Amino acid sequence: MAPMVSHLRSALRSRGLTQQDLSALTGISYAAVRNAARLDGNPFLDDALRIARVLDVPIASLYTLAEHRKA
Repeated sequence: MAPMVSHLRSALRSRGLTQQDLSALTGISYAAVRNAARLDGNPFLDDALRIARVLDVPIASLYTLAEHRKA
């Protein structure tokens, strides 16, 4: 399965929120939020759903599958 690509950092920036803010708003540990915000973040589905709900965005806008092409 292709890894996930996270767009969470840009979503947080556009809303003026920090990862710590998101942790508090979602009840997800800061470590889990930090990992989800990594470019190759692969959050648990329930965490991703909570994040999308709090940010009021579709989950697909936060995470996409990375495409791997063979050279």
